[in-house]
Amino acid sequence: MSIKIVYKLPVIEKSIVLETRLPSVVEKKERDEKIEAENRQKELNDMLQESYQRGLKDAEEKIQSKIVEENELLCKGLTMAAQELKKERDKIWENCEKEILHLVLAVAKKVINVEISKDSREITERIATEAVCKVKDKKIAKICINEKDLENFKLKKISGINELDGECKIVTDNDISPGGCMVVTDYGSIDARVETRWNEIVTTLEADSITSERKE
Repeated sequence: MSIKIVYKLPVIEKSIVLETRLPSVVEKKERDEKIEAENRQKELNDMLQESYQRGLKDAEEKIQSKIVEENELLCKGLTMAAQELKKERDKIWENCEKEILHLVLAVAKKVINVEISKDSREITERIATEAVCKVKDKKIAKICINEKDLENFKLKKISGINELDGECKIVTDNDISPGGCMVVTDYGSIDARVETRWNEIVTTLEADSITSERKE
């Protein structure tokens, strides 16, 4: 509300009204309220922004934690899967290795039988020579061979037999397969049968296979 002051000039016979504009209480109050409202709004905005940033940070941390957890589970799952695959691979390889070994032995045995069937006498002579060399310092009583190998069997071809003064006898034994022999001495016998020699080969190969598996 404006305050009016009236001054009377003595010289000029007229009345002049002068108005002095003083700060309005209402306007000041309105201005203060406006400033306060602006401050409250700014404070509210700051709080909202702070809450938003805090919520965003919490969400990012939770998402990151979730990702790390899922990655750990994935890595663990992949590790377990790799271990299972390795076990299966080793198992398959072990079975395959045994099957391959059996196949190789079967083929080798068939080849040996074919070679023996071609000329078992000559093979018997070589085997008998090897057996006699092992016991040449012993008195050899007899050499047992298969009946099929008896014909044309040349005792004189066997090294060391000539020094035995004819005491060595050649006898047939059908329990001995063609190509093999049994050398009997006064101290025991040397089993040079094909089956025995073959079983020694099989046993050696199987033992080597087991040793290789243990090293792995």
